[in-house]
Amino acid sequence: MSRRLYFVLPDIETSRKVERELLLAHMESKRMHFLGKRGVDMKDLPEATAAHKTNLLRGLYIGFFAGIITGLLAGFYLYFNPGLLGMQIPPFIIFICAIVGAILGAWISGPLIGASTPNSSIQSYTPLLHKGHVLLILDVPPKRTEEIRKLINSIYPQEDARQAVSTGNIVGAT
Repeated sequence: MSRRLYFVLPDIETSRKVERELLLAHMESKRMHFLGKRGVDMKDLPEATAAHKTNLLRGLYIGFFAGIITGLLAGFYLYFNPGLLGMQIPPFIIFICAIVGAILGAWISGPLIGASTPNSSIQSYTPLLHKGHVLLILDVPPKRTEEIRKLINSIYPQEDARQAVSTGNIVGAT
């Protein structure tokens, strides 16, 4: 289990310094994801994936469970209304309907809908990204949360962040 932290950094150079310090602090690079304005060259920084940028995973979960429920309801309806298809439906059809519903629900809600909507967790940072800032998304073990915050604040202090950009939540964790 890990805790997701968000930090807004002023530019690519500061982001590279933060990445180096995190690597020296034994933070795995697979736990770091940098997100900048579309079209900005992130150099060799580990970029945020589609799962970070969109609601893909949330869409998959919602669609999966909604599909199971819908499939179960359809299966029970078919099972308890044998005249509908003109024959008696075996009980395992309920299970098959639930599986088909889960697959269809996850497919429709995940890649088709979730992947096309921006991640609601990072939407508040969009204006800062358009100004050229870089969002650092970290997945940190809970016991290292405070250590990592202090490390990043030592490289780019919160006071500097507030002076650099005068809008809202600049550096911090949610």
